[in-house]
Amino acid sequence: MATGPELRAVVDAALARDRRHIAVDASGLTFVDSSGLVALLTARERAMALEGSLRLTAASPAVLRVLEMAGVADELLDQRH
Repeated sequence: MATGPELRAVVDAALARDRRHIAVDASGLTFVDSSGLVALLTARERAMALEGSLRLTAASPAVLRVLEMAGVADELLDQRH
């Protein structure tokens, strides 16, 4: 996943197929900036509005660090990270 619009398209497709609990494999994600965080949090909010969830799995240490610094690690990370 390279951009916020791509994430939105994937989440839209999953929600349209009635998939409410979405796991995003972040193992290939080496960097996330503020626009990426906004896209992830917005996608999570959309899933939650439909009584679902969105969680990141397999986040790299660099991504984990950004999520923790932004204060959103608990909201976005799979607890098994």
